[in-house]
Amino acid sequence: MSFEPTNRPVPSDDPRDLYFNSDKLDEYVNSPESTAVDRNGQTRKTWSGIEADADAELLRNQLAASDGGTLVGGNFAVVTTIADLRARLSSTPSKFTFVLGYRAANDGGGGPYRLRVGDTTSADNGGTMIVGTDGSRHELVHSGTVTLRQFGGVGDGTADDTAYIASWLAAASSQNFVAQVGAGRFVSTAEIVTSLTGDQSIAIKGGGTGVSVLLVKSGGNGYTFNLPGNYSLFNTGPGRTAFSMEGVTVATTNALVGYGINLLGNHVSGRPSSKTYFRDVEITSYNQAAGQFFEIGIRLQNMSFCHFDSIRCYMGAGNTTSYGVHSFSTAIGNGGGALFFTHPTMLWGARGISVGEFQEGLYLTNPECVGCVIGIHYAPGLVTESGMHLMGGHFACTTTNVYVNRVFSFEIIGGLYFDNSSGAFTHIDLVNVNAYTVVGNTIAGNGGGLASNGIRIVGQSLQSGGGGCVIGNNNISRCGIGLSKSSSAGYVKESGNTYIGCGTRVSAPSDDGTSSFGTEEYHAAVTVTLTTGGTSEAVNIPIKGMFDGAPSTAQLTISNAGFQCRYIPASSTATSLRFDVSRTSGAALPITSMAALVDCFKMNA
Repeated sequence: MSFEPTNRPVPSDDPRDLYFNSDKLDEYVNSPESTAVDRNGQTRKTWSGIEADADAELLRNQLAASDGGTLVGGNFAVVTTIADLRARLSSTPSKFTFVLGYRAANDGGGGPYRLRVGDTTSADNGGTMIVGTDGSRHELVHSGTVTLRQFGGVGDGTADDTAYIASWLAAASSQNFVAQVGAGRFVSTAEIVTSLTGDQSIAIKGGGTGVSVLLVKSGGNGYTFNLPGNYSLFNTGPGRTAFSMEGVTVATTNALVGYGINLLGNHVSGRPSSKTYFRDVEITSYNQAAGQFFEIGIRLQNMSFCHFDSIRCYMGAGNTTSYGVHSFSTAIGNGGGALFFTHPTMLWGARGISVGEFQEGLYLTNPECVGCVIGIHYAPGLVTESGMHLMGGHFACTTTNVYVNRVFSFEIIGGLYFDNSSGAFTHIDLVNVNAYTVVGNTIAGNGGGLASNGIRIVGQSLQSGGGGCVIGNNNISRCGIGLSKSSSAGYVKESGNTYIGCGTRVSAPSDDGTSSFGTEEYHAAVTVTLTTGGTSEAVNIPIKGMFDGAPSTAQLTISNAGFQCRYIPASSTATSLRFDVSRTSGAALPITSMAALVDCFKMNA
């Protein structure tokens, strides 16, 4: 169809306008939309829109001529507030009542209610069920979405909405309607706990971050949700519970205490969990004041299959104690995992995203962690877990950008890593790990000396057979040590990395006999033993497995002054370096042992 306005003068005999008008005539007559755009770009009513306006005008005329009690066969009335609805008697002829507002007309509350004839037991929850003064029950008629203001929420940033929010969430979980926050700042002054049972879910939806704000002034926890049946096995256990939140800001005036959103699950190992979703959710201090945030923004206990899409945690400049997101499990039997993050933003705090005890599976795409002490912290505890995928991202933290401990079978690919520290710093810190790939990252230090590491590998996990570790094609610059590998780190294949302005390209121990390095510097403290007493003496310095042949260059520096050492490549091998040692004065050498430092470099084929 040709629905792009042509903007040619009226009348027009252009065939293109004839074609356009034909399409538009069909749209004006048959479209369910109330308006359409003509060929000059003007918005006009469709037949559907004209009918809707006529129906609305007819209703307005009827209401103007009646109190409402005689409309629709005497079954419809209009009142101003929920208090007016409570005051209506069940003996009145109106079975349906439209309420114009909660406390006043047009305050966002109210809506259509129907009389529940014969109902004498339903409790008044302040929103979807209203009990009249004569015991009559009035039920809100809705299409699956109920707003917080329909439960009495004020949302002016000052009034205490705690009780209204609690009732609203409890009803949403038991009745499975979408809990619509609406525009405003809804204050809670105490922790609000919502517990789900059986096959229940809760979906909280706002109008966008910064528009729909849940303002926590509790001095402790904000919102806790008990999700005891968050695994998807039919006809088994306590049922299936689920949680989602979208387009909402959770702000606080707390002084770095409490949990913003606290999800308490009951994941059972080996059973797939019902999914949990956060989309466009912001956790922040109310006015970005220093020292104002939660202890943990989003806390997950025994949860699995949690999806985070474009969440943001603004923990406040100078905050070094808070966690943005923290997930953990309490035992192996209910160990959770499978956490998925897409475009998360973590600013400041002790840890941006922290994944702890018994958690398996962390998958991140393009995270941003700036100003955090540690950006990503994945440490499952005493039990080694598998599975991490970190793709892309932007990091500029103050101590460590990414920390991984006791994890195997993972990859870190294509990220931008910057050093935002004033002291010791490690961009990617791998501890007790195995079977991993770190490739294609850009790692830029700040020239902070040997205390600054591009990639550091310490220890080895014995899971997954103890091998298959690749560090390749990374661009590492201005770090004290580009790649630092301990003697206990096991096999590492290093190749294709670029080291620019690093004090040491690769630092690896002399007792490592397995790794393969493409471009490498080797440094080790050694002992030089002289035995002949002559004016020069050949000494062999052992190294193990650092090169595929004799290093291209090597240097032996004896701690005592007055000695010179000449490297002899032709007599050296991949495991032994030959040096000719003499005094600078030409005098005879002492028969003694002295401390020394050996440095060597080789570009392998």
